[in-house]
Amino acid sequence: DKAHISVPAWNSFSNIVVTKPGDVPPTLGDDIDESKESVAIRKASNGIGQWNTTDTFTLSYHSMYLDLPTWSVVKLPFAPSLDLRTFWGKSLLKICMYDTPKQRGDKHFVRDNEYFVAIQANFLGLDGGKKEEESLPWSAR
Repeated sequence: DKAHISVPAWNSFSNIVVTKPGDVPPTLGDDIDESKESVAIRKASNGIGQWNTTDTFTLSYHSMYLDLPTWSVVKLPFAPSLDLRTFWGKSLLKICMYDTPKQRGDKHFVRDNEYFVAIQANFLGLDGGKKEEESLPWSAR
């Protein structure tokens, strides 16, 4: 397996809002408001969660230490900002959500995982890797 960090989603997301069918989920781009009591109970749980295919789950994650636009770890009390390329080189950051129905002890084998979503991020430089004359791929030309 490639180097990775694995954490249970249910108690690792900053906020999770569960919207019942017929109700309106939070607007993406706005704050994802979960009560402090709900967060405390969820984070103290065993991490398995109450996932289902009926409700809509809105998830948010925040870390004051990870600054993706500058590809840095910041605000560490024991060190200055650290460039993630120091550890990752030119590797991508890949965030996945998966289930391990055939879990073998504490190991998560790729062949056993059932993936729900995967997001990749690549550092293109502080200027976004674009040249002065380039436009964004989705902008009108």
